[in-house]
Amino acid sequence: MARTARLAEGDRLVTVTRVFTIPAPAKLLSLNAERRMHWARRAEIVREWRAAAKLYARYERIPAFAWAEFEFEVWQSRGVAADCDSFRPCTKAIEDGLVDAGVLPDDSGEYLRGVINRPPRRAQSDCVRVTIRGELTETNERRG
Repeated sequence: MARTARLAEGDRLVTVTRVFTIPAPAKLLSLNAERRMHWARRAEIVREWRAAAKLYARYERIPAFAWAEFEFEVWQSRGVAADCDSFRPCTKAIEDGLVDAGVLPDDSGEYLRGVINRPPRRAQSDCVRVTIRGELTETNERRG
């Protein structure tokens, strides 16, 4: 796990970067697959990704951020090489799971300043590498 920290001069906010990996709890859900899928099956997959993000954020002790930027790098084991935004349904579920864990109070533009979806890479098993960059809250009390 990579960590960098810098105390902002004159205030109590700290800029940090946290990196962790979420092994796939369910199928990697692409935009194309999502369009063809029954809504109940889609909801089940999204729920599993959201719960996994919350679980791993707590396990990795990801602190509460005042604001942050998320970067996602999907590692896929099979299928056609996907483009950057193909797995957006999975990364959106991860965003929601991080909010559930108290990493951010909400995923609105006030708190989530940007999302970067990197091109997927090949791997032995499916997973998503999550990088969070931002400023910690003053009290750093998690809300989730």
